[in-house]
Formats: sequence, structure tokens, C-alpha cells
Amino acid sequence: MRRFFTEPESITESTAVLTGADAKHIRQVLRLGVNEQIELFDGTGAVYLSKIQSIDKRSVTARIKQSVAVQPPPPFLFVGQSMLKGKKMDFLYQKLTELSVEGLYPFWSQFSETRTNQDKQLERWRRISMEACKQSKRPTILQCPPPVLFKELLAEATNFDTKIIFWEKEDVQFLSPFPQLSQQPCSTLVLLGPEGGFADSEIKEARANGFTTVSLGPRVLRAETAAISATAIIQNMLGNLSRTETISWEIPR
Repeated sequence: MRRFFTEPESITESTAVLTGADAKHIRQVLRLGVNEQIELFDGTGAVYLSKIQSIDKRSVTARIKQSVAVQPPPPFLFVGQSMLKGKKMDFLYQKLTELSVEGLYPFWSQFSETRTNQDKQLERWRRISMEACKQSKRPTILQCPPPVLFKELLAEATNFDTKIIFWEKEDVQFLSPFPQLSQQPCSTLVLLGPEGGFADSEIKEARANGFTTVSLGPRVLRAETAAISATAIIQNMLGNLSRTETISWEIPR
């Protein structure tokens, strides 16, 4: 069944209206017709079994037949990533959405990429996450807050149960074993640096704010490789890769 995103404000008790790229895709590419069934999600966890009611040049109206609220339970993983060059951040927003990360927190560290237009970035990252949700059947969009300074992120990280910062100079503590993760904390925040790594002063400051330095092994990884590898390993340790969020619609024959 085809799956589409619609803004929460475009949904009423019995109907949903799709506009923009999704409506155009339904009309011109897929050529779906009236009475065909589609699945809709609004990014907040609500998913709707719907039937196309009408199609015009600007919108598609669907009648909602069934709905379900899907809210993944803890433990939750949050990733803080220092700003990377080019389209690497776009790539991470796509992949970390697929890996069920709750939120991706971008930040500027000493060696990170220079600042660019935040408004355009946030809009693009949200759109990338939305498309990844369609593909992966994730019910909620990745949290996409605006970039902050490294010090600001450390100051805002007081409420996380487990806090990890990956550092290439760490040679004692590795992810396995890591007792805090085996206990499945409610929320975990991991920080990863830019291509040039973290400055020693930043590591000292992170430790002072309750972060544990951890190594990803002896290999020198690209920043985006490190982020995806760390995420997959930790999600597996937290049991998040074995959870199911399957929706079974009762579709009358």
C-alpha cells in the first residue's frame, strides 16, 4: 500500500487533504484513482488507512477509514553530530531516521564546518526525514532542532540518563562492554565530532558535564561512517532493532 505524509492540520475527523509534491506524485506519477486505498501518516505517530475521495490539479482528498496511534516506547537514542561538510548532514538525517534515532542535534565545535543558512537547512532536514519515514514506515519524524554551539549542547544535556562522547584518543573504554547501555536507560545521548575530531579542551569540558569518552575501535572512520556505525551498534544494544511497529489494518473484503 502506498504511503504518504500529510500535515496534522490537514486532517479532520473523517478526511485528509494532501497537497504539494505528494498530491502531484499521486496524480501524475502513480496515477492513482478515486477509491484506491492509501496509508497516511502525520509525523506525530498517527497513521491512517484512507481511501482517495477526489483528485484535482492542486490537491488529493482522502476519506479516513481507520486510524491508529503508534508511539515507540523507550529506550530513546539521541545523536549529537558536529556540523559536517557538503551533503553529509543530509545523508545522516536520512540514515538516522531509518535507524529510529529519536532526535539528531547538530552543533558547532572547534573544527566543524562553518555556519550556513539555518532556516533552509532545517526545512531541508525535516523534508529528508519525512521522506525517510515514508520509505522505512517510521510513524514519527526525527526531531530536528537548529544547530547550537558545543557548550550550549552540553549545558542542555542534563536530563539524559546516559551520555557518551566518541573520541579517537580513547584507548580504554569501548562500546562493548558498556554496562550503562546493557541496563537499557530511558534516554541516551551520544556525541560525534567533525572530520577533524574534537579538541582536547572540548573532551575535558564534556567529561566535566558527565559524558564518558568511548572508542569505536582502531580504525580511522569518516565522520558519517562513525555516526551510522555507532548508532546501529547502540540501537542493537538497547534492543531497538528488534522492536516491531507493524500495523495490521482490518480491511473488509
